[in-house]
Amino acid sequence: MGSECRKRVCRFGWLMALLVAVVTLAGCDEVRTPSVKDAEPLAQKLLTAREHQDWNTALSCYGHAFYRNTGKEAWLNYLQHVQQALGPLKSYTLESETADTRFSGDFYILQYHTVYAHGDAHEIITIREPSDKDQFHIIGDHIQAKGL
Repeated sequence: MGSECRKRVCRFGWLMALLVAVVTLAGCDEVRTPSVKDAEPLAQKLLTAREHQDWNTALSCYGHAFYRNTGKEAWLNYLQHVQQALGPLKSYTLESETADTRFSGDFYILQYHTVYAHGDAHEIITIREPSDKDQFHIIGDHIQAKGL
């Protein structure tokens, strides 16, 4: 009888564990893998705007979080300094891309090889899509080149 009782308790334990797992999983949203292809159009919009020296469009690509660290006027001055030092942006090529899902949203890191009239650069653009799917915006932009 003791052995039979233990079997029932063990079965009941497994049944409860299975029930808890089913209830927990039922409340989960579908797991979504972020796609860098979703973020690329914003980076292309930025780089195309810089190619055409359309500073207003370029500045509109950056989010509020970016401007908290770097003021809009200061960033405009920096972008214009890059153009003065390296010449106009001629072309850009995506070299690598990374996507990362976090509780606060999806993050995309795109690395570009950029070609200017007077030299090349390496640019890393970080784009965030908030978890509420508000909209993509650039939260980081690092331009690395000789002469800067």
